[in-house]
Amino acid sequence: MSEGNTLRKSQRKKKEVNELTEPESIEHEMEEAASEASSDNENQRGHSDTKLMLDGLAKISAQIHDLDTELRGAKNELKQEISSLRQDMDRQFKEHHNTLESQKADLAEAQTRIATLEESNMEANGELKTMQKQMQLLRDKVTESEARARRNNIRIFGLPEEVEGGSVITYLNDMFKKELLIPADFDLQMQRAHRTPPMKPKAGQRPRHVVVNFLSFATKDMILKKAWQKKIKVNDQLIQFDHDYPAEIVQKRRSYSDIKKVLKERGIRFQTPYTRLRVHWKEGVQSYNSAMEAAEDIKKRGIHINTPSSENSKGLDRTPAAEGWQRVGGTARRAQERLQEYQRK
Repeated sequence: MSEGNTLRKSQRKKKEVNELTEPESIEHEMEEAASEASSDNENQRGHSDTKLMLDGLAKISAQIHDLDTELRGAKNELKQEISSLRQDMDRQFKEHHNTLESQKADLAEAQTRIATLEESNMEANGELKTMQKQMQLLRDKVTESEARARRNNIRIFGLPEEVEGGSVITYLNDMFKKELLIPADFDLQMQRAHRTPPMKPKAGQRPRHVVVNFLSFATKDMILKKAWQKKIKVNDQLIQFDHDYPAEIVQKRRSYSDIKKVLKERGIRFQTPYTRLRVHWKEGVQSYNSAMEAAEDIKKRGIHINTPSSENSKGLDRTPAAEGWQRVGGTARRAQERLQEYQRK
């Protein structure tokens, strides 16, 4: 058995030697040699690539180091800027806080002053109203006194200029007795008679009024009633007679003009005693103390009439103080709310 094995091993070796001496074995050896050369080249290229990679990593590391150094410098600068900004903000905040505190103090002082002024104004307004009422009472008394002083006067409208010649009293004495059929021997007791105003009007203007003063009220009243009952013309000019009222009373009586015109057009009887209007309606007599009151009642009766303007004869109606100074409520509260809103901003 051992000899057979030895023989087989020798035969295989011989066969292997024969195979190696053949051309295919030569090619095989060449390929192995080329493979070994290629492997050596790849190893060389691998070493070269490794070196390049290490060089690149070194450069990248250097760049990272430079970038880190630059970032550290930028970080320090940013910290300094933030610190400076914080200091500026703190300083500005303190300044604004001080300003707000100052404004708050000023506002509180202003609120106190405004409240004081409002109270003073209210007190002054109350005093002013009281004085105006007293002044109006005095004005009414003066008007009444003036009206009493004119009780014996007659005012003549429309008498042409210069018809009286040298004496107004003589001319009127003759005219009254002739036109009003007064006995020639009756003494009219005229004390004064003159035109008003003193300045003579220009051509084409209305003639001045004539004011006549009688010693007796009874004589004055008798002549006035007779003159109202008859139309008297002088040089084809119709003249009219009326009481000599003060200016305030004339203004109030004039406020009835539109109402009297409407009543006259409708044939409704009316009278204007002093400063009132008395209308004779079918259901009875109605008196009114003002043109506004009369107009409202006439409208209710179905008669169209323009509303007269409000009468401003009272001193309380002429001044803004008449409306009253009202203290504005919540002034301090609104100011405080605005301050708080500003602080929140």
